[in-house]
Amino acid sequence: MEAEGSTRFRDPNADLVRAEFTRVEGDPTTIPTSPDLSIVQGSTRGSFRFTVVATQAQNMVLRLVLVDSAGLRSDPMECTFRVE
Repeated sequence: MEAEGSTRFRDPNADLVRAEFTRVEGDPTTIPTSPDLSIVQGSTRGSFRFTVVATQAQNMVLRLVLVDSAGLRSDPMECTFRVE
């Protein structure tokens, strides 16, 4: 089972390199798949999609932190959705 999520971002330096996910709620076998951020590199703002793969239907909460090339981290964002 899969679910798609998306998030908007602002990156004044246009050097976003990594998205880090932490599971807050949901089955521990759930796998958040990091997005290919090459599609947004060089952008100061926009959005990107990510995918979550789960073995069973569930409600889930993921905490997302964006990291730039200097190692600066965004404030955490929580993404809530249902995997069916």
